[in-house]
Amino acid sequence: MKFLLGSSSPRRKQLVQKIFEDLKIPVSLAFLSPDINEDPFANEDPLSYVQRIAFDKMQTLAQLPGFFAPALCADTTVCIGQSILGKPVDAQDATKMLEQLSGATHTVATSCVLSLENKANFDQNDFQKHFPAVKITKNPSATHKITIFQFTSLTKVSFKELSAEEIQNYVATGQPMDKAGAYGLQGDAQNFVTQIEGSSHNVIGLPTEDLGGVLQWFVANHIIN
Repeated sequence: MKFLLGSSSPRRKQLVQKIFEDLKIPVSLAFLSPDINEDPFANEDPLSYVQRIAFDKMQTLAQLPGFFAPALCADTTVCIGQSILGKPVDAQDATKMLEQLSGATHTVATSCVLSLENKANFDQNDFQKHFPAVKITKNPSATHKITIFQFTSLTKVSFKELSAEEIQNYVATGQPMDKAGAYGLQGDAQNFVTQIEGSSHNVIGLPTEDLGGVLQWFVANHIIN
């Protein structure tokens, strides 16, 4: 099976491969990276933001040469209350974010957008009985006859109190610089975490449990193969 991942993230690549391995489906992954403006709008709340960015990635991906479906785009954001913590612009910004996360509980939201070719045998009513939270958009692109499926998964993460030295040492590793919220569970920051409520893979970049469930339904119902 061919599958297009609209991301250059090695973490998302590994997680997508794991999903298909668990489903026991051989997959040939292709990659395209849509380039969009990820700046939040004024007063945009975190959930609206992450959903908009993920959807915009898919719309941009669908216009690129080499696009095909099934395809996946996703966006992950970290937030405390209504404050969005994106990728830090420099070490000072990373330090500020980690100081905000220290001793607090924050939310990690990942919005997934799946694009599939329109299929006559797709039973939308049955699908939404199983996945009522998934938003379905028909034919959003004039270039490709596709249907877009979007859902968002939330995970709560609690950090211990971090000392200034711990923050300084972690920032010095360079690990925070390409990650929303200035940390990644797959690195040294796992030592900062005291509790996770929800999917830990969601924090890394994809909610494998939720995404795997949706993909399994599509496979079982011969929508993708």
